[in-house]
Amino acid sequence: MKRDNGISFAFVGGLLTLLYLIFIAGSIFWFWPSFAKMSPNEWGDFFAGTIGPVTLIWVVLGFFLQGRELKHSVDALQLQAEELKNSVEQQKQMVKVTEKQLRLDMEVRDKVSKRAISLEMPFFQIARGAKSISGDELEFGYRMKNLAGAAVSGTIKVNADFDVQLSEKSFQYLAKEQVFDFRVSTREPDFVELGKSYELCVESKNIHGATKIQKFNMKAGVPEPSD
Repeated sequence: MKRDNGISFAFVGGLLTLLYLIFIAGSIFWFWPSFAKMSPNEWGDFFAGTIGPVTLIWVVLGFFLQGRELKHSVDALQLQAEELKNSVEQQKQMVKVTEKQLRLDMEVRDKVSKRAISLEMPFFQIARGAKSISGDELEFGYRMKNLAGAAVSGTIKVNADFDVQLSEKSFQYLAKEQVFDFRVSTREPDFVELGKSYELCVESKNIHGATKIQKFNMKAGVPEPSD
């Protein structure tokens, strides 16, 4: 049984009721001659009047007991609310940790994926072949070799401040170790002696559709990677 300040409401109510009943019994004993003359109707009124205070005692005690129970209920609800708040905060922290871990996992997978794709990208090496002169036209032959991942397609472009022509401007599937031959011609045969250069740009796509661009500095017709 719950207690406030070490005193039980039930004990207090029982004690007051007992004292009251002793008082009533004593009154009847001491004034019995008068009570003996009472009619049954008067006895009923007497007992109805004596029960009223007892009822009032227990109503008042019940009111205080309900107030105490209500306070306990409020305290319990506040404790539950605090626990729920703490649980929500813990869930938030767990969500943040999970999101951070997910971002890290995605970054790792992205890096791994990019690395895997980079390993599958083509890588070209260009070697100069024969040189020929026909009239005022100078022509160089080149062999482009793929040293890495397969190229499903590609293009070759020239960036120059003088007239340079390509025999081939595109190529199809080129697997690792396969070669592609093309020729470059110009009507400035003295560009070698003058040390002129132009840029050769090779753009290719691998099997994943990723694009790679390689640039070569063609000085005096000799290819040198510029990136």
